[in-house]
Amino acid sequence: MDNSRKSFSRVLGDNDPRSTEDAEIKSEAGKKARMVALQEEIGAMHLANTRYWNDGRRSRQAVGEHQRRQGRLEELRNELVELCLQ
Repeated sequence: MDNSRKSFSRVLGDNDPRSTEDAEIKSEAGKKARMVALQEEIGAMHLANTRYWNDGRRSRQAVGEHQRRQGRLEELRNELVELCLQ
C-alpha cells in the first residue's frame, strides 16, 4: 500500500469501503475455489464408487473403503450446500 493510501486509511479507519470491497472479493474468490475443490473431490469419489460397483468381487477392504467414501461424500455435500447458502 502506498503512503497516500495508508494515511487515507488512517483517516477512514475501519469504515474504508475499499477495504470492505477487497475483503468481499477475496472472500468470494476463496469461496469459489473451495467449491471447485469440493466438486473435484466429489468427482474423484464418484469414479472410485463406479469402479467399486463395476467390480463383482468385493473384499472387506473394498467394502470398508466404499463406506468411508460414502461418509466423506456426505461431508462434502453438506459443506457445498453451506457454501451455496452463504
